[in-house]
Amino acid sequence: MKYLLILLPIIAYSQGLDEYGQHFKDNNPASYEVIKQHAIEKWNDDYSMVIFSINKQSKACYEFFQYYKDNEDNALAYRLIQKWTYKGFEATNEKLLDKKRILELHVDWSMIYYEYKKQIEAKNSF
Repeated sequence: MKYLLILLPIIAYSQGLDEYGQHFKDNNPASYEVIKQHAIEKWNDDYSMVIFSINKQSKACYEFFQYYKDNEDNALAYRLIQKWTYKGFEATNEKLLDKKRILELHVDWSMIYYEYKKQIEAKNSF
């Protein structure tokens, strides 16, 4: 019983937003709402998966832009944004890109970051 009481705060804490999710919620609310919207669309009322997805996408978005600063390849970034745009949001994303509201794109940031990093590392290896 005492082990359960020790684990409950840990379990409860792990179900909330992590530092990346909270950062987006506090500092980029429009981006956070887009990420949250897609997490809810995918996971409905499985709230632990919604939180997991928000945290994962927020971290990937943050890491993508950190990596991008050091390895700018606009053509590759644009191709990946097009590839990983959520269905039905192609026109919306084009308008957001025109307005330079990149953080509000309806995309899978984790796949964009993964592929971008993989392609840049391959490009720099020869």
